[in-house]
Amino acid sequence: MEIVNLLKLSSAELNKKAAMPRYQRLIQKKLKLLTRAMAHTDANISNYYLIDNAGNVADNDKLIESFVSSITVKWLELRRIDKVERVSHDNLCQILHDLKPDEVIVLRDFPKTDYCGYAWITKTGHTYVEAYKGGFLGFWNAEAVPTHYILSSDGKILNEKINPVKGYFVYDYEKNEWSRKNSDTNENVVIDDNTLASINMILRKINSQQINMKLAWILSDNGVTVFDIFFPIGVSIVE
Repeated sequence: MEIVNLLKLSSAELNKKAAMPRYQRLIQKKLKLLTRAMAHTDANISNYYLIDNAGNVADNDKLIESFVSSITVKWLELRRIDKVERVSHDNLCQILHDLKPDEVIVLRDFPKTDYCGYAWITKTGHTYVEAYKGGFLGFWNAEAVPTHYILSSDGKILNEKINPVKGYFVYDYEKNEWSRKNSDTNENVVIDDNTLASINMILRKINSQQINMKLAWILSDNGVTVFDIFFPIGVSIVE
């Protein structure tokens, strides 16, 4: 078994992995950009681990034990060639032991989310930030109009529209499913200046070569975390 943190590889090493036929469908192109962002910012970025269940099976027990003990998040997203699921840290040892011979998977962090949103650089060079309380399911279900900010390139707020929510989604880790939290009153979604400045800085580091990637960010007790990056072409999303 081989376990590799993809974001710790050099660009050349990552390109070499991504070109291998057995990994092509699991190593997404955006990981190259995340690797660069990690090298140039102090941002939290969700870890991506490539796990290849090949090689000396006799060494697997010790390797799995060491790897699982190094994981600090309680939940992870497990990507197979044909399926994506969320798994708990408690079950991770058994899941890795149960991998089929020569099976390859990718694991990534699935952290707690208090607030989330998207950010991108506009045609005028400003930063547009959308924010919503809870997890991304609120965005996907269009539960409410998100709060939005327009920032200058150096992170100063030029315009803002604060919008309320009356309920929001969190991930129920015990039931392993999304759960909606309801409220009797509206609550304004407000993102503080320091968080907005961090989002702007991360976004501009990722886009340092004018690639115009969009950033999906989350906010929790650990600060801002880069959850995903992507860029739209027409009406499609290319990762």
